[in-house]
Amino acid sequence: MIEQVEIGALQFEDYKELLVAMKAAYEGWQGGFWSQEAIQSLINKFPEGQIVIKSGGVVIGCMGGKTSY
Repeated sequence: MIEQVEIGALQFEDYKELLVAMKAAYEGWQGGFWSQEAIQSLINKFPEGQIVIKSGGVVIGCMGGKTSY
């Protein structure tokens, strides 16, 4: 059951929960998941483009982007 949904800025501290969500969403995926370094790089380069979605205070997903400027 989904509790209250929160949308906010993705923080590096969200990574461990984000990794759990990625593994649950892509069960059986043979490719790699976003690394800690990749997430930190995205946050550093374009923080306003990195969004986290939480339910009950737990990360359930994210949305992100990057720019080339």
